[in-house]
Amino acid sequence: MKKLVKGILTSLNKLGRFRRCVACGCHAFRFRAFRGGSRHLPPVVVALRYVGSDVDNFACTACGASDRERHLLLYFDRLDLWSNWAGGTILHFAPEAHLAKRFKEISPEHYCMADVAPRRPDIIPMDVGNISFPDAQVDLIVANHVLEHVEDDQRALREFLRVLKPGGWLVAQTPYSQVLQTTLDDKGINSPELRGLFYGQEDHVRCYGHESLFQLIQQVGFESHIVLHKTILNDKETRFFGVNPEENLMLFRKPE
Repeated sequence: MKKLVKGILTSLNKLGRFRRCVACGCHAFRFRAFRGGSRHLPPVVVALRYVGSDVDNFACTACGASDRERHLLLYFDRLDLWSNWAGGTILHFAPEAHLAKRFKEISPEHYCMADVAPRRPDIIPMDVGNISFPDAQVDLIVANHVLEHVEDDQRALREFLRVLKPGGWLVAQTPYSQVLQTTLDDKGINSPELRGLFYGQEDHVRCYGHESLFQLIQQVGFESHIVLHKTILNDKETRFFGVNPEENLMLFRKPE
């Protein structure tokens, strides 16, 4: 029986009809879609070629890990980045459970989980625009899909730069448009309905243009070290792990 099951799983994998969650290791026929998947995306979001979550492969049916969390785990594993931050100080905003677990396993000197509205007692209340750390104390900041929720993103980025040590790293995944050059940030788009229509989600406050987003982060003072998805995962692996091939690793460094 075990051989039969293994043979079936192998065949499904070869056909590209099988998925694996890198967060919990479970196999499934599919991941859970976000709000009905890509068929229900607003026409504006589709037209602007919005790069964000993979809404068709959003959540693991076993552990709930989102595609953007699974994607970071894959990036960190494939690039062997964990060892860079072992023994260091890590500041993790809106901490995802499986990423948090892996960070704790590398035995950092200090690992701080923070959120503007914490839902657990082990997460510290903290605003990205007013970080309660002294200057140059942090080795790594992870803000995975955070900036699109922040009204004053420039202030947040300046705070990230301030608290990072020289040579420290920022992971700043955030949705953006592959069509727009300039960020769409209109004060008239001020209701949940309009934000959902133009920004892709009712609690997003802008749609970044691809050029202006990276210019913004670099103008604050960061060096860009973008890692392309295609250099880490091929097409078959992308389908197998259920992640967005358009979302590269947005890695930035504070100059020495």
